[in-house]
Amino acid sequence: MPARRSVTAGILAGLLGLSPPAVALDACKCEDFSELQIVLAQSLLLKSRFSRKAAEIAATHGEKPAGPALAGARRDFEQFVKGSGEGSAGDGLRPAPAGTPERVEYVNRGTVEQEKWLRDFNRTGRSSDTVGIRPGMRYNELGELVVDQAYRDRISNEWKKAGKNLCEPADPKAFTESLQAGARCAGIAKALIEHERVHQQTCEKMGFWAFGDRAPHQILEDEVRAYTRQAEVLAGEIQRVMGQKRTRVIEKPKGACPECYLEAKVECLRSYEVSGAKGGIVFRKDRVCNIYKPFSLRSVGMSKVDFSMAPKGETPAGTYSYGGTTAGAKFSGSGLYSIAVGENDAKITLYSEGIADTPKAKVEDKGSGTFTMTPLEKNCDE
Repeated sequence: MPARRSVTAGILAGLLGLSPPAVALDACKCEDFSELQIVLAQSLLLKSRFSRKAAEIAATHGEKPAGPALAGARRDFEQFVKGSGEGSAGDGLRPAPAGTPERVEYVNRGTVEQEKWLRDFNRTGRSSDTVGIRPGMRYNELGELVVDQAYRDRISNEWKKAGKNLCEPADPKAFTESLQAGARCAGIAKALIEHERVHQQTCEKMGFWAFGDRAPHQILEDEVRAYTRQAEVLAGEIQRVMGQKRTRVIEKPKGACPECYLEAKVECLRSYEVSGAKGGIVFRKDRVCNIYKPFSLRSVGMSKVDFSMAPKGETPAGTYSYGGTTAGAKFSGSGLYSIAVGENDAKITLYSEGIADTPKAKVEDKGSGTFTMTPLEKNCDE
């Protein structure tokens, strides 16, 4: 049964609720981590559903169904793929909006040639439906496959001489761009493209005509292979994002399997610009790229006081030391600090104990100070 469109593209879109990007896709970043995990989870779900249905159809209708058995297998296949109720591939999945991969049609070159054949046949005044003819073959009243081998050989030889691949998309560029249009970032687009590439590879391995003649359960089995590859690509992309500078890994996956990456938890670090004052010392707008790693704050104007911040443990808090001069006084000391991260900004509070050595006397330097941390439009690694 030649594939007019990818069985999986629309189903996946329904799961994701994706929308087309306005510009070319960027590489996936920490902010895309949750979406990557959602797509991975849904890919694994569909892999499982297709696997179970393939086994069920094969057991019910046979490995090589013909006649009524083939009709029943096709009916079950169509209900599973196109239905939305209980037991269907799309059970419980969200409808796909416009501009998602559901709109993508996987049309290979061979299918285009088949359509030409059908148009030519219909010009004779006979309907291919009424005589039961499918492109390049038909089923007789006994349910036996009757192949128009001469037609098939002619088409294959024509394309072979032209150096064309019957299994590749009729318009590879448009097909790839359509799949990309449904993805949030490049890693997800790659997973969708790799999924469809599995189908093309199956077609090339079997041969275009054998690929089109597959029984329904074999089509579903190929979807299982495609989802397996899709999940592998997504897991690899999640692993790559976990290694980025701004991704703080909170919980590592407990293994290398695609399912393991659903367990991972991360925090997306933001870069900040710090400004404020403490004890008359005004700090310039220093950049802090990672609040979980050591950073420094420096004063401006006549002051020459530097603060060295050292986080402790897994929280954005720790100890600091400082030293320098301002208005003839020497400052030195240490203390504790904590950072409170909000949705739009952050605050760093210092609690210090030290000495201010002035020309007249040494005095204790105690108290707290709060600095504003404003998120940068672009993070340090961008």
